[in-house]
Amino acid sequence: MNQEQTTRDLSWLKEFENHYIGPYTKERNGILTCSEKGKIFSLNILAEDISMFKIKLDKGYFSEQSTHKKCDYMAVDEIKNITIFIELKGKELDCAYQQILTTVDELQKKGLIFKKKYCSAITSKRKHVISNSASVKALMKQISNKGITILNTTNIISKYNLIKENTQYTIKQI
Repeated sequence: MNQEQTTRDLSWLKEFENHYIGPYTKERNGILTCSEKGKIFSLNILAEDISMFKIKLDKGYFSEQSTHKKCDYMAVDEIKNITIFIELKGKELDCAYQQILTTVDELQKKGLIFKKKYCSAITSKRKHVISNSASVKALMKQISNKGITILNTTNIISKYNLIKENTQYTIKQI
């Protein structure tokens, strides 16, 4: 996925055929939302030149028969080289982070990871209560070592804005 790309080449989406929705832009479908069992990830597209695609990974791109752990969704803008991995989890943050790491590894093997990476694990337990465990801290370090920015999450519902500040694209929690 070439960062210098200026025209939209959607051939990479063929890999995810029947498992994506989009594009989400500021002008059309401006809010990308992923939800499952009461957990919600919401991304407001506020930058003019962003076109995000939402890809269902678990029981979508990766079939129910696949044996590896995988996160629920991925949001992508291939021109801006942005990928957001989204896991909507019950209570176990460590399991959510492991699913994100496994998904990243599986997609990297196929060359389907973009340069600027984020992840969000939405849990039903307060993050500060469960993020102090040694296993969660170790997984957070592994995520960081892969160049993935962990978005702050809140209890059950997390809302973000995707904005452009000067020439940089940033995701900020609302």
